[in-house]
Amino acid sequence: MDRRTILAVFASVGVFYLYLFVVRPFVYPEPEPVIEAGQQAPTAESEVEVGEAVADAPSESPPEAKEPAPSPKPAPVTVPERTVSLASCGASGSVLSQGGFLRSTEMDDFEAPYDVQPIYGYLWGLVSGGDSRWLPYGEPPGNQVVATDHARFLGMGSGSLTAPSADTLIEERDDEIRLRGTTIDGIEVQRTLTLNRGDPCTIGVDVKWSNPSSKPFDGQVWLNLHEKLPDEVSAYDHIPKPYWSVDGAWNSYTYPKTGGYMGLYRELAEPERQDGTVDWFGLSDGYFSVVMVPDALSRNRGRLVVSPLEVGEDEPLYGHHYVIDKLGAGESVSQRFTLYIGPNDSDALAAIHPTLYYLVDLGWFAFFGRPLLWLMHLYYSFVGNWGLSIILLTFTIKLVFFPLTQMAFTSSQRMAALQPELKELREKFKDNQEELNRRTMALFRDNKVNPIGGCLPMIIQMPIWISLYRVLLTSVDLYHTEFLYLKDLSVADPYAILPLIVIGLMFAQQQFMPTGNMDPAQARIMKLMPLVFGILFFSFPSGLVLYIFVNMLLTFVQQWYIKRRFKTAKPAPTATVANS
Repeated sequence: MDRRTILAVFASVGVFYLYLFVVRPFVYPEPEPVIEAGQQAPTAESEVEVGEAVADAPSESPPEAKEPAPSPKPAPVTVPERTVSLASCGASGSVLSQGGFLRSTEMDDFEAPYDVQPIYGYLWGLVSGGDSRWLPYGEPPGNQVVATDHARFLGMGSGSLTAPSADTLIEERDDEIRLRGTTIDGIEVQRTLTLNRGDPCTIGVDVKWSNPSSKPFDGQVWLNLHEKLPDEVSAYDHIPKPYWSVDGAWNSYTYPKTGGYMGLYRELAEPERQDGTVDWFGLSDGYFSVVMVPDALSRNRGRLVVSPLEVGEDEPLYGHHYVIDKLGAGESVSQRFTLYIGPNDSDALAAIHPTLYYLVDLGWFAFFGRPLLWLMHLYYSFVGNWGLSIILLTFTIKLVFFPLTQMAFTSSQRMAALQPELKELREKFKDNQEELNRRTMALFRDNKVNPIGGCLPMIIQMPIWISLYRVLLTSVDLYHTEFLYLKDLSVADPYAILPLIVIGLMFAQQQFMPTGNMDPAQARIMKLMPLVFGILFFSFPSGLVLYIFVNMLLTFVQQWYIKRRFKTAKPAPTATVANS
């Protein structure tokens, strides 16, 4: 492999990891922060204090001239603590009277992620005196959780976004749950949860804010959807993060967390207002989502705020507030939402809203990624196994790019054949760089060698590689999918078999690369490449390593063929060799 090809490989890998760890975190612009000054309505307690101060002040007008005092706001309804079970659309959760929250929700038909225990971690534990029991995929994980017991889904309140959600009275009727309560500002809130047994299955959420007072309410009323992060996060963990679409443009927010993403993500310290018509909003971990879609007839009334939420001594919760400004005296505002709780199946999401399929987040190169995902589904419909589907997809990509790869390998061999003459030119014209460049280009031209022929095909394929990486990393179809000895293609290989095979193939592949004319530094770098990349393979999802393995195996065969063709070619002048 010549110097230019080596530099192209490192540049391509650099672009790949620049995308993963630097570019990707800052894809989306920061929206304008929310300014709540002047929007917060006075609390009931503050109004009582003001009323008492006015009553104690000396009156300068006769008693009969006094204006009648405004009627006090109704006090929040005191309700007993009660929990009602919600079982619908393959999910089981709890609705609480305290705050009216939906939380502690699990998917009945999906297991939670495996707690993978790699073999090398187990062996290290034995050496250091740890537990001698090895469970490659950990203990049985139980059901997939989509709302923890910290979640605050469907809370309703008024005034400040940090004000408490109103406690509620709960009524149950067949496929319907009704909640009624009063906020600290005297705003009456209602919500009705109704099961819609369609395809996909959804829950209708009808909400209503009412101002029973004879005075306008100048604050804001809101509905919220917030969740707590796990304590630790790695680069390949699927954690819930806010997603939303406003005016047809989707967006997301990814927050920093200990151990995750190298700490490159910004803090969401203050609420951030999203101006425009709200299409949908929710939380998604890449595999599963909880998403709210406002009814098209009334969605222009509300606005969206992406916000942190401090709750007691817990770490902040993250999510959304759906906000409506002001309620006139005696005014009521109703809003209908469609609530989806389930896996990120592209067809199911698109059936709810045309742009909801963006929750299958394929990144910048979704233009390439979506056809690849479609092709993987197509192969699965024939073979019925996602591992085989990945293998067929790899064959297809290799076939499509075969001419380009062939060009790269052939160019590399031709360049290797010219190395003795190039070395002679460098020694002869080492003090005349201009003449060296002229003679070198003339040599390339006479032998019909493209100096960038070995790296250009790799650069062209970079978007495809990144797209396929995203497809294999975010497709819920691979979640808990078995293949051969693997129980889950969406997590790392606990036996480390695939990564070790790939590293072995990388070492074998080096035998086909010409290194005789490399300087010692380049040769050392080439020898270290399998170890450097091999460390990453141990943490990759096994479905992705399966693709890398099949791709390298096919590349290995292709290189062997080209190497054999050049070895069996008859000796000829350089120009003839270059054109063979």
